[in-house]
Amino acid sequence: MELRLKEIRKTRGLTQEDMAQALGAKLPTYRTWERGTVPISLETACECAKILNCSIDEIAGIECDPRASQIMYCYLDLSEAGKEAALGAVSGIAKAFSSEEDGGSRDGSDTQLTA
Repeated sequence: MELRLKEIRKTRGLTQEDMAQALGAKLPTYRTWERGTVPISLETACECAKILNCSIDEIAGIECDPRASQIMYCYLDLSEAGKEAALGAVSGIAKAFSSEEDGGSRDGSDTQLTA
């Protein structure tokens, strides 16, 4: 899989040295990840996403709705109680809009989200 690390890094105005330092990695190691010659771990990909303010999907080149990333980052900044409240609210919204779009035929029971 070809990662978009280089492309995203450049749009953020960061150098390979910046990324390596932020990740606590040696520059040659980061370069192998960016070139794709050595697979990047999920943990490191997550760290890259935080540094680059993007999603892992974006790094992997998977197209997604940018609003989903925004929601995810807001969620990650919440306390545990806030996360529970957010999941409850989103479940309610999903239930309301799923029923509305389906003409009220769905009870929304399959939209329940859990932490």
